[in-house]
Amino acid sequence: IVTQDKAQGYIVERKIFDKYLAIRAAKAGAKVAVKTTAIGLERDGDYWNVIAEFLGEEYVIKAKVVIAADGVESNIAEYAGLKAKKKPLEICSCAEYEMVNVKLLDKNMMEFYFGNEVAPGGYVWIFPKSKTSANVGIGIKGDDPKTAKEYLDKFIEEHQEIFKNAYPIEINSGVVPVGEPIEKPYGNGIVVIGDAARMVNPIHGGGIGLALESGKIAAEILAKAKEKGDFSEETLKEFKDAWFKHRGEKLIKIWKARRFFEQLSDDDFEKLAD
Repeated sequence: IVTQDKAQGYIVERKIFDKYLAIRAAKAGAKVAVKTTAIGLERDGDYWNVIAEFLGEEYVIKAKVVIAADGVESNIAEYAGLKAKKKPLEICSCAEYEMVNVKLLDKNMMEFYFGNEVAPGGYVWIFPKSKTSANVGIGIKGDDPKTAKEYLDKFIEEHQEIFKNAYPIEINSGVVPVGEPIEKPYGNGIVVIGDAARMVNPIHGGGIGLALESGKIAAEILAKAKEKGDFSEETLKEFKDAWFKHRGEKLIKIWKARRFFEQLSDDDFEKLAD
C-alpha cells in the first residue's frame, strides 16, 4: 500500500489465506473439490472433458470453458496444446523455513541478502511474522548444481548473530517462474492465469498479487463471453489483450531487466547499489 509519505505491506499467513479464498468461493456458489487432481483434458465438440482423480478414482467434468490456474508446472495448458512448460533457466528453485527465536533487525522490516555466493540468480529473504519469528527463505537460479536448501542452510550457519537460538517449525519448497510470460494464454474454451502463464514478477518472483489480478481480468472477460454464448479462441483473445495492457507489457520490461542483472558480478552489484 503506497501513500504520499510511505509504503506499507502486510505478511499474510498463507495457509489461512488460501482457505479463506476457498470459503469465499464456496459461499459464492463454487463447488470445491478437495484432494482432487486434474490428470487430463480432452476436447469434445464445444466442451472440454476434464479428467479428474479423487482418492484413486477417476471421473469426468464437462465444461464449456476451463481456467488453467494450476501453477508453475501447469499440465492443463499443455493438455490444451498451449506451450507453457518452463526451462531450467526460466525458473528459480526455492526453499523456506518458518523459524522461531530469530534475532530480527526490526519486526516491521523485511530483510534481503544478495550475492552470487549467497544466492546465485536470486536472494535470501527474512520476512518477520512476529517479534521473534520469521519466514526465512531463498530463491536461486534453476540450473544451479546445488539445491536451494543447501544454500539456505549455509546462510543460516554463517549468520549466527541472527540464528544462534533459532530453529524451524515448518519447511516449504518449490519453484517460481521468472521467464517471459507465455505468448498465448488462451485458446478455444480455455484461459491460463497466474504462475501457469508465467504471470510473475521476474525480478523478485512475487506472484500472488499478479495471480489475483489475472484471475479478476479473466473472470470479467469470461462473464462477457458467457453473455454472448461464445467461448471461441477469437473471443478469449481479449483476455490476453486486456492482461498485457494492464500488466503484461511491464512484466516483459522487467524480464529484460532481470537478464541484465544476471550478468552482473557481486562488485558490479555493490557499485550499482551504492
